[in-house]
Amino acid sequence: MDFQRIQRFPADKEQMALSVPLKPYDGAELLKVILIDSVVPGRIVEMPISGGTVLTGKNGSGKTTFLQLISFFYGESPNKIVSSSQKLSFVQYYLPNTTSYLVFEYQRSAESKRCVAVYSDRSGERPIYRFIRQGFDRRMFIAEEAQSFIPAADLVKHLKKNGYLCEEKQIETVQDFRGIIQGMQTHSSDRQYQRYLRELTKDYSLTMTHPLRQIDKVVNGMFSRTTDFDDLQNMVVACVAEENSSLHIDVDRNKFEQWPRDYRSFIAVEKEEPCYQKATELNNELISVEESLGQIKGKLRSLVKHSQKNADQASKAKKEHEVSLSNSRDKMLKDRDELLGTQTTSRNDAEHRESRVKALDNTFNDYQRRDIDKAINTVSEADLIYARQKACKGKLDAIDQGQQSILNYFDQQKTLYKDRLVENMTGIDRKIEDARSRADKQIEEIDNDYKEKESQYVESDEKKLAILSSALSELENKQGQAQHQGEIVNVL
Repeated sequence: MDFQRIQRFPADKEQMALSVPLKPYDGAELLKVILIDSVVPGRIVEMPISGGTVLTGKNGSGKTTFLQLISFFYGESPNKIVSSSQKLSFVQYYLPNTTSYLVFEYQRSAESKRCVAVYSDRSGERPIYRFIRQGFDRRMFIAEEAQSFIPAADLVKHLKKNGYLCEEKQIETVQDFRGIIQGMQTHSSDRQYQRYLRELTKDYSLTMTHPLRQIDKVVNGMFSRTTDFDDLQNMVVACVAEENSSLHIDVDRNKFEQWPRDYRSFIAVEKEEPCYQKATELNNELISVEESLGQIKGKLRSLVKHSQKNADQASKAKKEHEVSLSNSRDKMLKDRDELLGTQTTSRNDAEHRESRVKALDNTFNDYQRRDIDKAINTVSEADLIYARQKACKGKLDAIDQGQQSILNYFDQQKTLYKDRLVENMTGIDRKIEDARSRADKQIEEIDNDYKEKESQYVESDEKKLAILSSALSELENKQGQAQHQGEIVNVL
């Protein structure tokens, strides 16, 4: 939808404004029409209705399509909003996505605002209505964390989470919604549901004094330029038919003065009221049938989509199966070639193993000739031999250690005896020296005595010679002993 301008004008410029003066009682009016992710994908388009509004744009930009939503708010059937020349249905055109909404903000009194949010059902064939007990806020339909529109399936959960008041049950038929907005009593076989609709009518209806029958057709005719006097007569008849009702029509005086001129038509209309009521009931039944057909069409379309999806999946599975079969065939041929190669290799291996077995048999016979059993027994006793060898080696190590201890002890004793021998030799040398000193002294004394007494004892020469010979023999003996002890020391 390519709007050039969306402007609001003060009330004194009514000649330039599109005014919708539908105020059933003081303060009640439609304030805004909001399109969310609708004909303009991914955007929120707001159209203020209260006061005066001018809507301009190029031909075919969607101005009339947008204005017809006003009559949809007053209860007009969706099938009459979209022209028969269009290929798309109302839901397909205005509510193409699961995040598409039509929101109508209206005022019941000076201090009471309400909203009704419209979205498509699961089949995508009919509109669903949800009443909200406060004015419009963009955050009602936007997830701030992800900066995306809320899907219709999560709308109630999102509204409650953010503190917005909304009705638990959704309205699923145009008749029920029309009855609530126009303040009319709706009929249902479910008494509990009928009581629920009455409560909604009290809280969300535009009027609290008398029903606004046929107002949807009048408003639709205003914007489609097809309203005639019959539509006004139908509205008058419906209003007059209500007991204790009062008629308040805010229209031009010239039009009002024309009504008495058509008194005969009025009388004829009164006579045809039962037929009109019957026609209205038939029309409602027709609308119900149309909605039922729409649901059936939606289900059929869903079944067709599901069947097409299953067919696509089956075709895809068939192609995958054919590819898998081709791959399996190729793999089988490859495996067969591999098996043939493996068979040839196995045959060669078998021949090689047979020749190997023959060689082993020859080796076995050769071992038998060599008395291999005895060698095997010897090998089996290797552990015992190794154990004995280890024990002998341990004993040998112990003997080596004992021998080393003995050698160490011998070296110590040798050193000790050598030290003692050196010490004894030193004493013997001293004794020899002493003996020599004494002998020299004795010799000297003897010489002196000999010299002194030579002259006196000439006769005693032989005696002296004998004494001297004895002393010399004794000295030689002592020298021989000393020499023998020296040789012992050298040997040690």
